[in-house]
Amino acid sequence: MHKMWTLMMMMTVMLVGMAHDTMGAQKKNEDHGQWLMTEYDDHGGMSQWHITKMLQDKNGYMWFASWNGLNRYDGYEFATFKSTPGDGTNVASDRIRNIVMGKHDDIFCYIDQEIWRFSTLNHTFSKPSDNDSIIYYHMLTNDPEVWPEKDTTICGYHIEKVRQVMDDRQGNKWVMGRYGVKKLVKQKTPFATIEAVPKDIVRALFADNKGRIWIASRNTATVTIVDKKLKLIGYLGSNGRLHSTPQNFAPIYSIMQQRNGNIWLCSKPHGLIMLKETTDGVFDIKTMTKGSRHDIRRGLCINSNDVYDIKEDRHGRLWVGTLGGGINMMVPKGNNYRVYNKDNAYKSYPSAAVNVRKVMIVGDSMLMATTTGGLIAADIRKNNIEFCLHTRQGTRQNSLSCNATMDMVMDSKGRLFVSTESGGINMLVTRNLNNKRYEFKHFTTAQGMGSDVVMAMARSGNQLMVQSLNQLIRLDADKGRTDNYGGRFFAMPIRFSDAAPLCLEDRRWMLTLETGVMVMPEDELDNRTYSPQIAITYIEMPGAQRTFSISHSDTILLNDEQRDVTIGFAALDFADNSNIKYSTRLTEFGEGEWAPYSHARSVSLVNLTPGTYRLDIRSTNADGLTVDNTKSVYIVVTPTFWETTLAKCIYLMMMMAIIYAVTYTLFYIRTLKRQRKENYDKYMKLVNGGDDNGHDDGQMTQTGMSDEDRQFMKRLTDFVTNNLSNSNASVDDMAAATATSRSSLNRKTKNLLGVTPADFMKEARMKRACQMLMTTTDNINDIAYACGFADAKYFSKCFKASWGMSPSEYRTAEK
Repeated sequence: MHKMWTLMMMMTVMLVGMAHDTMGAQKKNEDHGQWLMTEYDDHGGMSQWHITKMLQDKNGYMWFASWNGLNRYDGYEFATFKSTPGDGTNVASDRIRNIVMGKHDDIFCYIDQEIWRFSTLNHTFSKPSDNDSIIYYHMLTNDPEVWPEKDTTICGYHIEKVRQVMDDRQGNKWVMGRYGVKKLVKQKTPFATIEAVPKDIVRALFADNKGRIWIASRNTATVTIVDKKLKLIGYLGSNGRLHSTPQNFAPIYSIMQQRNGNIWLCSKPHGLIMLKETTDGVFDIKTMTKGSRHDIRRGLCINSNDVYDIKEDRHGRLWVGTLGGGINMMVPKGNNYRVYNKDNAYKSYPSAAVNVRKVMIVGDSMLMATTTGGLIAADIRKNNIEFCLHTRQGTRQNSLSCNATMDMVMDSKGRLFVSTESGGINMLVTRNLNNKRYEFKHFTTAQGMGSDVVMAMARSGNQLMVQSLNQLIRLDADKGRTDNYGGRFFAMPIRFSDAAPLCLEDRRWMLTLETGVMVMPEDELDNRTYSPQIAITYIEMPGAQRTFSISHSDTILLNDEQRDVTIGFAALDFADNSNIKYSTRLTEFGEGEWAPYSHARSVSLVNLTPGTYRLDIRSTNADGLTVDNTKSVYIVVTPTFWETTLAKCIYLMMMMAIIYAVTYTLFYIRTLKRQRKENYDKYMKLVNGGDDNGHDDGQMTQTGMSDEDRQFMKRLTDFVTNNLSNSNASVDDMAAATATSRSSLNRKTKNLLGVTPADFMKEARMKRACQMLMTTTDNINDIAYACGFADAKYFSKCFKASWGMSPSEYRTAEK
């Protein structure tokens, strides 16, 4: 029972809380006529609901004094500043009763009968000078902006206990009341509606040669006709007459007028409807629909009743785009038409392009059509028409961006633009339309467009007026600039349809919606020029608290241990910042590339190397327009000692010393090896009888040895010379003859000759053997014994290992 009671109580609390939250959410945004009110209090980020004063500084921030510190508002978030223990000040409390703006970016605060200076640059409290205290004490205690608390009606809103009202630089009104602050933003509606048009999806918009404007609505199946002044002429009825009340005629998707004055209506699912106006203003109606398969093959009818578009070429032929049947060409034949399509003539028509949305005749030679499977192009001067389908190709960056093409427009320079369902707008770069491979330049969200979904478009000189799902986009292809106008601009949520907008003679635009038609002067697009100021809202580094201050010169200094930093920023627009997007770039030398626009309001820079960087930040305005509001922040990264110029010089010197040491060592080793080789060759020659003149002491003086080493080598060579034929001579005997120990003998021989004593003796015997093989006729056994080998076979083995051939082969080869 107790658990059940507890559960019921928890559910009750949750329901009450949900009801309270819902009421609060409704209270936050109320719309009274032209003014929209938003409330800010402790539920929305303020440190306290009791606000005592508000002001706006020169940087554009809004500041609110409360009984719990100062609150700074950037349009997105509140930051609270208070005194803290250990900050070097003796501020008694955080109950701020009043604030006024000082001369040098300071806010003077009245706190418990004392005056304190708050710096908006480094966000610290300090005691002002005596002179400042006197001046600002009078201002703070005799503030004419603070009213006696009274209930007041402002902009249609009844507000309790109003104490202050101020206007910010945008013209928004801020009202300080009993609880928190109210913000009132004036709403401006830039358009008018045509009340005669049903609140329905508009599928076609067309101006005929008499200046009448035809508006086709889908669900109600009405065709509304208005005059140049947008006054109702009538609603087209199935009897061809115009009525004063809406008529259920047919869902119309496109309207076209021939040169002879006949008007064609493209319907889905009622095929083609031709209207011929009589002298009394009544329209004769003739329909063309899909017939039997036999009639289609004979060219007596179109092959689909779902007709989306129709165009006339200079020969009077009609080109019809259908859903499911592809392109139908209708050639006049008496009072009827001969029809050519994929089912009777165009056997090579691409099967992926049977769903056609828009048709265009370029000049007098080319047919272009947008389809769900790509862009079709065909030279219609030929008898055998060939249709070329251009599609998106993953291996070509400049191919079509999306196969689902929607609309086509040619600007005043003759450039063709193709809109897509999800790939933005493609401008055709290829000039020869008969080319089998088209190249396009893309305009997407990466280039600043508000959306990649393009419903319809129309040309405005060299610019395009583009309808996306919920935005109006103006594209200037020459400048690569896109201006985006969304719900903030229209002061209401907008849903555009896929019917192309229409420009009237007085430069007003009729824009097609899911709920009718709106009319807007084009000048309105240029009137929204407010450029919000960019402010740095915080700086954050790993392991450190977020700081809200930046130096006078907008420079961030990072010490030798700080290489990562996150910088927050905001465009200070207090009317509506929901559509504002930001772009950044980081440069060290010269100009860098701007990042694509996004809603991100911070940038993280990691692993910065020592040096000076410039971070540029820019934004759109609330209407999505690009504005010139770039703010630059300089980031100076201090190097560690080992990254300084001095350290680099030390690195260079150490590297040079290492290179010198390595080079010297290699040179020394090479010299030593060469010297040992020279010594070896000379003493080996000396052992075997000297030069041609016999024993030459001069060779011993040219070795660069010390007298001690020379005497050692003389004893060594004497021993070797005298014991070449002595097979019992050993290294120990050699050590005794040279007056050294065995280890000393081995070391000195290697140092001077590069070989061991045993190897020197062995090589001397081999040399002697070679001489005897060449100069005597002694047999191999005698030569072996004469050269100190007791075993002739062992001698032959050693000789072959040294010379690569047997003693007999050597004798034969040398002779």
